[in-house]
Amino acid sequence: MNEKLISFCVPCYNSEKDMRKCLESLLTQKDKVEIIIIDDGSKDSTPAIVDEYANKYPECVVGVHQENGGHGAGINKALSLATGKFFKVVDSDDWVDQEGYKALLEKIEDLGDKVDLFIMDYAYFYVDRVKKIIKFHNEFKPEKVISWDDVKRFMTWENLTLHSVMYRREVLKQSNVKLPEHTFYEDNFFIYASLPYVKTLYYLPMTFYMYYIGRQGQSVSIEQMKKRFKDHYLIAHLMNNVYDVFQYKKVSKGLYHTLMHHLILVNTIGFIYTRLNGTKEGLEAYHNLKKEIKTEHPKLYRKLKYFSIAGFVMCDGIFGKWLMRFSLWLARKVVPFC
Repeated sequence: MNEKLISFCVPCYNSEKDMRKCLESLLTQKDKVEIIIIDDGSKDSTPAIVDEYANKYPECVVGVHQENGGHGAGINKALSLATGKFFKVVDSDDWVDQEGYKALLEKIEDLGDKVDLFIMDYAYFYVDRVKKIIKFHNEFKPEKVISWDDVKRFMTWENLTLHSVMYRREVLKQSNVKLPEHTFYEDNFFIYASLPYVKTLYYLPMTFYMYYIGRQGQSVSIEQMKKRFKDHYLIAHLMNNVYDVFQYKKVSKGLYHTLMHHLILVNTIGFIYTRLNGTKEGLEAYHNLKKEIKTEHPKLYRKLKYFSIAGFVMCDGIFGKWLMRFSLWLARKVVPFC
């Protein structure tokens, strides 16, 4: 049997309402891909739907049932089972655009051995319409195999997300990335930990991923992000410690600026939501994150406080709270979360 071009990971938890649309969008190219569906201890009919698809499409669908471990645990399991040339996560309430899907597979067939990381546009889809399409034409040369030296700096409000990237599976094996269980926003760590192992990139300027927003209780809603302040703290902690970002200044400016941009953004979010949580525990997490960075990573602390947007939300006192709330308001105007 020929190697599958993409291994799709579809983590599912109580996903009975949405997962069929997701899976059907992936099955349109079933001869070229494998789909690993992870039932993460669901309590609804998700396990039965997983078995239904695995039995109906044994040549391309792998169904896995495991105890609840969260999104990261699902990705870890799927990555351990994957056999495809590339690895891509598609959440069970999202789906892929068919035109972009076909174009991506054609590029893999043509250039797959030359590319470590594909970057694609994606759309925020709200209820019944596209709300915004996220493009990366400012940072990457379109439709060319490039190196990090060809990558331009990201704008403040732009960033690579799990929706926009697809790694060669071999790169993920080299990075040995392992995600924390029972933790939200771990996709930031997944992207960041693996980027230094990428040598070649390819930007396909087509909408591929359809990211559904507006669902009640979604992890990117403000209330959920405030509630999960511990997860923001943990992900910032992991990213700050996985490697010394400053060493990559000598490797490539493009790589260094991309890594630093991602690190600044995640720490900024960590500062905002630990503080915005409004509890004593949240405030302690905010101060602990600042103290940890200042003590263990003084060079990074200076970068964050004096030379980045994080400085606006690291100020203590009433003025600091005002700056933090203003920064959040501005960010929500630019980034189309629900």
